[in-house]
Amino acid sequence: MLDWLAKVQLATGDRDAALSTIDEALGNVNAIAGRAWEAELHRVRGDILLSADATVPQSEQDAAERCFSESLTVARWQQA
Repeated sequence: MLDWLAKVQLATGDRDAALSTIDEALGNVNAIAGRAWEAELHRVRGDILLSADATVPQSEQDAAERCFSESLTVARWQQA
C-alpha cells in the first residue's frame, strides 16, 4: 500500500515525500507479501525520479534507468 501512498503524494506535488515513502517500502520489501511487489516498487521509484517539474538531471535519469532495470530483473526472476 505504500506504493499507492507514494503515487498519491506524487500526484499532489510532493515528490520528496513520494521518494521517501517508496524508499521505505523498498526497505521493508521482505515483509511485503513475500516480495511480490518488489518489481512494482522499483518501477514506481523510477517513475518518481523522472517526474521532476523541471528538466530531470542526468544523475536522476541514470538512477531511474537503474530502477527500471532492477524492476525487469526482479520480474524475470519471479517469472512475472
